[in-house]
Amino acid sequence: MQMNIVPLTAPKIALSMSLVVIAGVFCSQQSARADYNVDHLSLIPKVKARQLTASQIDEQILFSQKRLEASENSGRLPASSLKDLHKLLDRIVDRLRYFKNDGTLDDAELICLTTDLDSFKANIERSVEPLPDIAKHRADLERRLSICQNNGRLKPQRISALRAELKVIIDREAEFKSSDEILSEKEVHTLDREYLSLSSKLERLLPALPDLEDKALALRKNIDESLRVGSISEVTQKELCKKFDQIQFVEILFRNSDNGLTDFEILALNRKLENLNNDLKRALSVLPKGQTSSLSADVRGHWAEEYIKELCNRGTIGGFPNGTFKPDAAITRAQFSAIAVKALNLPDASKSASFKDVPETYWAVKAIGQVSGAGLVTGFPDGSFRPEDQITRAQALVVFAKALKNVQLNAESLADYKDRSEIPAWAISSIRKAASADIIVSYPDSDLIKPNEKATRAEIAALTYQTMSNLGEKLPSIRTGLDASQP
Repeated sequence: MQMNIVPLTAPKIALSMSLVVIAGVFCSQQSARADYNVDHLSLIPKVKARQLTASQIDEQILFSQKRLEASENSGRLPASSLKDLHKLLDRIVDRLRYFKNDGTLDDAELICLTTDLDSFKANIERSVEPLPDIAKHRADLERRLSICQNNGRLKPQRISALRAELKVIIDREAEFKSSDEILSEKEVHTLDREYLSLSSKLERLLPALPDLEDKALALRKNIDESLRVGSISEVTQKELCKKFDQIQFVEILFRNSDNGLTDFEILALNRKLENLNNDLKRALSVLPKGQTSSLSADVRGHWAEEYIKELCNRGTIGGFPNGTFKPDAAITRAQFSAIAVKALNLPDASKSASFKDVPETYWAVKAIGQVSGAGLVTGFPDGSFRPEDQITRAQALVVFAKALKNVQLNAESLADYKDRSEIPAWAISSIRKAASADIIVSYPDSDLIKPNEKATRAEIAALTYQTMSNLGEKLPSIRTGLDASQP
């Protein structure tokens, strides 16, 4: 059979091509819609229960756009994730626009869009960096403050101040939540900055943990050196070493329990080492009775040599672990208290020292309590004792004058002292009593009291000696530094 081919003119060719293109687009669109429907048919049973309506789809897309923008502005989205999320949301918007071309959205299309929005939500939640855990910050600060309070690493006043700052932040958090119990991202970041700032402040205030190894080595060396130079007896050295070994054993137990030391354990061991060091200091404040002093290296030829040697031999005063006495060095109020207790035979105090700057662990707490209990010292108006302050000659004379008994006061006892006008008002009556009792020693100028100068260890030895002699102790007469006109 023969076919007749009809030649096509140019207009007919153009029309034919247009029809082909239109048919192709229509078929492609129907195929795409069918693909969407087929792709999501398997999801219908799972998604049907939470299928969004057309209006809800619009609301969710608007919400997703705002959330993406907010996350972008807050800087909580990495750049790569941000780009991918924008593309994903744009595809959902394009798909919605396409589905609406026929004016309606059927169930399959609604399920498709619901699934897409769920996917977007899951993606953004995975990509967005989580907000700071405010509750964790708050709990961590409260825990750390409690630990610092329990282990004494911070003073109570400092703990109270930090707790007050923490309460301000907690109150602000409660205020933020007062309307809807929810914190906005901005509020969370504000609170996060404040909690972190307070945490950093706490770190700055915390003193460094002590180096237990260095402290233990130095202490053991001082104990052995004190025995070598004769500052402590063999019995005392053995007692101190026994306590030292016990501390080392406790440290081993701590380390074996968790392969290290916690802050609490470090501080506990440090307190034990400090207590042992205080025991050593107390032992050093007294030379073993009847033992000849070996401190003559820096005392020999000194103007106060006789005073110092006599007191050392009696066990009233002692030197340093390295075998020196340091006669011209200043002396602290705590060291003076320890000497006064021995020199005046003060009884044990009924209670510990009540001064705010003398803790129970302080090496001279007992001696300070004894001189305070005997009424020889009252401390300062602010309730402090200032144990590490260097004592002045006036302060020392006031203490010794209070211990003197049956002194016949001489109204003119201060007349021969050129610097009597420099005596503080609070010390005049006591120093007049000391002068009347002839216990004031001043070298080389015996006509000066030098009340406001820091007392040296040699001067304290001389004043102590004269006071003990006045109180009836059988001591050789020593006139060095006394007024030569006195009998």
